[in-house]
Amino acid sequence: MPATPPQIAVIGLDGADWRLLRPWLDAGHLPTLAKLVETGASGDLMSTIRPESSVAWSSFATGVNPGKHGVYGFMRQTDQEGQFEISNGSHIQANRFWDLLGNADKQVGLINIPFTYPPRPVNGFLISGMLTPNDSVNFTHPPELKSQLLNQFKSLTFDAGDDVSDKQTLLDGSNKFTQQQIDLSIKLLKEQTPDFFSVVFTALDRLQHFLWSDLDPNHPEFSDQSDYFSQQLLQHMQLVDAGIEKIISQLTAGSLVILISDHGFNSFARRFYINRWLIQKGLLVIQASQNQRNQTLVQLLEKMKNVKWLRMLKQALLPTDWGPQKLATALNTQSFDWEKSQVYYSPDGGLRVNSQASRFNGALTEDQSAELLSNVTQELMELIDPETGNRPIAEIYRSADLYQGDQLSKAPDLIVEPQRSAKSPLANYILDSKIDSSSDLFTQSDPYSGNHDQKGIFIAHGEQIKSQNDVEMHIMDVAPTVLSALNLPIPNYIDGRPLIELFEAESQPEIKYVESPMFDEGAIPEDENEDDEDLDELIEERLRNLGYLD
Repeated sequence: MPATPPQIAVIGLDGADWRLLRPWLDAGHLPTLAKLVETGASGDLMSTIRPESSVAWSSFATGVNPGKHGVYGFMRQTDQEGQFEISNGSHIQANRFWDLLGNADKQVGLINIPFTYPPRPVNGFLISGMLTPNDSVNFTHPPELKSQLLNQFKSLTFDAGDDVSDKQTLLDGSNKFTQQQIDLSIKLLKEQTPDFFSVVFTALDRLQHFLWSDLDPNHPEFSDQSDYFSQQLLQHMQLVDAGIEKIISQLTAGSLVILISDHGFNSFARRFYINRWLIQKGLLVIQASQNQRNQTLVQLLEKMKNVKWLRMLKQALLPTDWGPQKLATALNTQSFDWEKSQVYYSPDGGLRVNSQASRFNGALTEDQSAELLSNVTQELMELIDPETGNRPIAEIYRSADLYQGDQLSKAPDLIVEPQRSAKSPLANYILDSKIDSSSDLFTQSDPYSGNHDQKGIFIAHGEQIKSQNDVEMHIMDVAPTVLSALNLPIPNYIDGRPLIELFEAESQPEIKYVESPMFDEGAIPEDENEDDEDLDELIEERLRNLGYLD
């Protein structure tokens, strides 16, 4: 049996793409990553469908597809038709692989992994990540770690910042947040020696959403300021590169280091309003007067949160957990004429049919639903943007063909994937679920100029790793690879595969499978702030700024 590496570290670079990194590596701008690529294994990482951080990082953490872990987007459908709420880590319905490490007496250290809020107990330490509202909530395990960190750092943030209206402000917030992550990693790795360590740098994703036009001379928003902002993005990545070197220096000799992105990135410039299209096709019917009243109510609610006495009035009139997004989805549902509506595009990223077979006993029979799905799929796939001549839709999947598991019933009926991978930004699209009176089906994508792509990056480095540059893997493969590298059995419910081809022949771990329950329900953390509307609104605004709630 080969010796177990002293430590394993998985470093996440949210949204990293070889399109961005390769030229900088070749130019010598990122020496740490260049060395890891040159002497280790590297290649492409396939993300989930959809390649959204909420879905992808949940599959990373569990090693299973969304049909098993139950996360399909940053929003999730409640028990009432058409109503949605913000997803968080408590909604993941499968064990994280670090739970399995802890059960085997392995120590873990986790920093800012998305969808780890609210924090759940681990055998080691955890600082929750994306969707943590702020440092007033419980964001650590053990709980007492919070006060220890705040005594030293005074305040902590969990994202690059909430102000995305100004590129320089976003850059400054990104650099500050990334430096905080590096400092936290170094501090905790000096104090403890976990068997498994992971940190996810998320600011690169935020920056690419708004600065990709500055990297692409063919983008409509490329400007005379683009050279400056592209250099600023490089400097941010150099900060990350130097931070990775510092983190590796804290690991024991012979450690296995894995770097991944949850998805890639690419230039895009077009927006498709899919619910407007459904309305124009007569498949989604809106009660016009009710819709106008509801839009007014949502706008009023947004204004209420800025005036103290109006906030108090709102709190008296509405359920305590109703922020703008939950109210908007509830009111949109009221706007639907359910007797005439057949299908709508939901905030969790897919088309939902108003069928008798759904959880909510809709209007369409099974045969009618099947015919509708077939017709909508064909028409969307043939749709052309009249301004560009391009097709906005790349692929449409039936969720039952795409996912498997006991959480499949929570998925939309059809998963609609826009064009993401074209070279021209005018051929790449984002889907917008907005329901309003406008008749425009297509617009420019501003303020966003970069969007997720299916293919991310993968790098592995260590004494036992075979040098190669053609690795092909899926984000679900990380969990079984880490388990096998630590000589632990892989639960038979895991969908990913252990990447034994990464290792030199004499160092390949023995692969063992074990029958194991997929989920320990007793480990679900309670969200102590689930009824705090101010924190809900803070998270919603953060996601909306990134385009995840369009």
